[in-house]
Amino acid sequence: MKLLPFAFLIALAAATVGTGGCTNRPEAPTMEDPIVAREDAQRITADAIDLDKRGDIDGAIAGYQRAIERYRDLPQPWYNIGVLYFERNMALEAASAFRTAAELMPKDPRPMKALGDVWAKQAYYDEASKYYLLALERDETDLPSLRQSILADHFRDKRGEGTAERIRRALMLESDPKWREFLLRQKQLTERTLNK
Repeated sequence: MKLLPFAFLIALAAATVGTGGCTNRPEAPTMEDPIVAREDAQRITADAIDLDKRGDIDGAIAGYQRAIERYRDLPQPWYNIGVLYFERNMALEAASAFRTAAELMPKDPRPMKALGDVWAKQAYYDEASKYYLLALERDETDLPSLRQSILADHFRDKRGEGTAERIRRALMLESDPKWREFLLRQKQLTERTLNK
């Protein structure tokens, strides 16, 4: 048995309490079932994903916006619309969508990593680094965040113990030869910096 949401119980109580025999009482406000709203938003999101796969980016964005209007607490349309805004170089809109997704997915590193990508694309590597590190607080083994945090350190020419530790973790996880080569080079540069 599922518990009813508290707001639904309040509305139910308001609708059933007598008014001393008055027959002209206003009707109680109807409360929409949040489960139905969430399911509708999930369906709309799935449709938007299909539009995105078919190349209808405008239709996908409109779909994600409808899903968000239907149920604001569903993280997937926020994240997905952020990706589409990012691809269209709409940095402010992308960052806003990713921030909301990060709030709705407090353990998932992807929205924080995406915020880092927004800043990195604008060549603000200090800000980008901050978000990559926040992503790694959520999952210290998230390889995309590890890669990007090390890359941001490279662009900032800032290497320290934190960089060395992230390189160690990344090398344990990395299988792509190009990334491994980059990481090994960063390992050498970081060790040289630390040994000065």
